[in-house]
Amino acid sequence: MKTLIPKIRIIIFTVFFALISFLSYAQSISLSLGSVQTCPGDLTLVPLNATNLNNIGAITLYIAYDTAVLKYEGHTNAHSQFSGIMSNAVVQPEPMVIIAWSNTAGGNLSNGTLLDLKFTHKLNSCPLVFKPGGEIVTVNLIKIPFTPNNGMISQLPPYIVSQPQNTTVPAGTNAIFTLVANEVDTYQWQQNNGLEWIDLQNSAIYQNVNGPQLIIAGASYSFNGYKFRCRISKVEYCDYYSKAAMLNITPGGSGLPQVYQLTGGGSYCTGMTPTGIDITLHNSQTDVNYQLYNGPNPVGSSIPGTGNAIVWENMIGGLYMANATNSWGTVNMEGTIIITELQLPELSCPPDNSVSINTNPFELTGATPEDGVYSGTGVVDGIFYPNTAGIGNHQIVYTYSDENNCTNTCTFIITVTSAYLPGDANGDGVVNILDPVTISNFIMGSNPQPFIFEAADVNNDGIINIQDFVLTVNIIMGVGK
Repeated sequence: MKTLIPKIRIIIFTVFFALISFLSYAQSISLSLGSVQTCPGDLTLVPLNATNLNNIGAITLYIAYDTAVLKYEGHTNAHSQFSGIMSNAVVQPEPMVIIAWSNTAGGNLSNGTLLDLKFTHKLNSCPLVFKPGGEIVTVNLIKIPFTPNNGMISQLPPYIVSQPQNTTVPAGTNAIFTLVANEVDTYQWQQNNGLEWIDLQNSAIYQNVNGPQLIIAGASYSFNGYKFRCRISKVEYCDYYSKAAMLNITPGGSGLPQVYQLTGGGSYCTGMTPTGIDITLHNSQTDVNYQLYNGPNPVGSSIPGTGNAIVWENMIGGLYMANATNSWGTVNMEGTIIITELQLPELSCPPDNSVSINTNPFELTGATPEDGVYSGTGVVDGIFYPNTAGIGNHQIVYTYSDENNCTNTCTFIITVTSAYLPGDANGDGVVNILDPVTISNFIMGSNPQPFIFEAADVNNDGIINIQDFVLTVNIIMGVGK
């Protein structure tokens, strides 16, 4: 037995130092997609940056994007060490760009841009996300893990919230087209005459041509089929057009449904169910069906009129309108209702940290925005009491409510450790090679003395095993500092 123990120790140390040697030579590759801001219609370059590409033989990457926001146009500016790199956009199983390269001679890029991805920006914003399955291998066919950092293409202002919608009105009545947008300096409504788009001027017929809501007063049947759109701009940022909306005119008649007022709307916080936001049509007629729309999409089935008000309850965010239909035709109800879904506040919690159980109680800080509430084991009125919490990992919850009364949370971990120096198994006040030997003796049943169990249990799992041995050697080697 005495001859077996030294052999086991030699084997343990040999395996451990072989592992340390392998990790010290392993590459630490990072791939990062850039974050850029752009205007609708612009051709945008997004850099794919890399570090520590050494002696690389092949690369395969998958990058997802939203085809409603972006159109992929290929790549450019490929690094000379990776000439011949290919990229292609696919739509199945989801829209993504596939990047592939291989060369038995190998390629090297210590720090720089591998290539630039080219996108035509359509509208709005979307992330560029590395998808699972990507691989990087050396010329010796050794697969190397890498750290992916996603990118973002963000639209510069102004921002369209809701596009103008096709509108149907009886001849001789007012038609209204509404564009909901944020951070707009100027509006200019246009009409298509069948050949080109022309700017509208304010007149008895065209009203509010430089505002968010275009009114066509007393639209005659000759306006049937006209298309309208709005050019919006923000100084020093973007200038672009809304989608076109069509005006449909139905012949007039005394039997058309009456026009009633649509009211309601408001805002609610993301995740609130039910929303508590209602839309009310203040009256209705029998033998008339009423349909509510969220943008171009009908909300449920049409509702038969009863001679009383109609209420749509717990509606979600959107731009709402309603129309009424009978045998004579369809008439738009008066009023456009906006319901806004408020985003939850973005929170940032402090990083996880570790304190001794003998540490004095301390105030919890570092979460943003400030003025929230900390809670969790050992927390009283924003003060953390290590001795009350006890040894172990403790999740702290930070709760914050913004000016809209929308509430969000984030969490972090405080680890309360023993009062003893982690790894100082023999209690001599320092962590050195004698401590892993002491731990090894304990594991083998040699009952070393002195032996500080709390200090030897480096990972605080209540058990002394080979993990504590390895962690103690890591402390000596400076690994993880």
